[in-house]
Amino acid sequence: MEKILIWIAAAILVLLGAALWLVCRRLFGMAILRDGNFTADVIEDFKKQMDESRDLIERGRALYDSLPYENLYLTSFDGLRLHARFYKNGDGKRVILLSHGFRSSGWGDFAAVFPLYYETLGCSLLVLDHRAHGESEGKYITYGIHERFDIRDWAKLLTDRAGGDVKIVLDGISMGATAVLMASGTDLPDTVTGVVADCGFTSPWDIFSHILHGTFHLGNFPILYLVEHMARRRAHFGFRETTTVRAVQSWTKPVLFVHGTADDFVPHEMTEAAYAACPAADRTMILVEGAMHGCSYLRDRARCESALRQFFAKVLKK
Repeated sequence: MEKILIWIAAAILVLLGAALWLVCRRLFGMAILRDGNFTADVIEDFKKQMDESRDLIERGRALYDSLPYENLYLTSFDGLRLHARFYKNGDGKRVILLSHGFRSSGWGDFAAVFPLYYETLGCSLLVLDHRAHGESEGKYITYGIHERFDIRDWAKLLTDRAGGDVKIVLDGISMGATAVLMASGTDLPDTVTGVVADCGFTSPWDIFSHILHGTFHLGNFPILYLVEHMARRRAHFGFRETTTVRAVQSWTKPVLFVHGTADDFVPHEMTEAAYAACPAADRTMILVEGAMHGCSYLRDRARCESALRQFFAKVLKK
């Protein structure tokens, strides 16, 4: 009888272990694989904030689609062919590099500000396709860990093309904001004069932990540890390799941090932590009351546009 109970207990443990492993594989696919089947419920307040600015968004997308552009390519540090669109404006010496969010695009994330940047401010735009997005190669999304080096290399490419005579601002939203803040801790060229970071998370570990706790009411152990193990083995990155808080500690050029207080996907405290860690004397943080994730500009356009105009006047001045 005792042996039977031992065998039953062992069988249960094996089944539980197999179930856990399958759950982790499923989460890995949803979060990290390019072709992962990721879906998220659209919160009514988020939909409302987007709908209220539909005309502005559609105007930006129409402009994006109507302008001539140059396809640019580079080879990443790990051998991927990456793609971006370059929209030259004027002499092309004032460039905003646009870093989009998770499973999104420049067309999707920056449409509302596209007319401000291109028409009003007269800047050239480099619109990235992050690895595992759009026309860029790659099987895995790494939440800023590898993308930070891609951004560094795009900045170097822009610098080399201009013979060093260019000013570049890194502008990111959501995962793209995390990536540009993490890029600030790399060997960026001196031509990068500032960073704009809208609703970025501090690290893959922190955002996955937040979702596990808040959405699934689960702790980090063992699921997050197992998914990170899969990421290290298959995608060659860890969730704690760096953080925005660590990266910005060596950045002294201007930074504009933006976050909505009603963001239920990425807590605004993550932006506050990066802001507090940044030693730049010229840094600004805007918390937009009631704004959902990525909706700060839509929620309070006047305040955000004023801040962006002032920021770009400083960092892209001729």
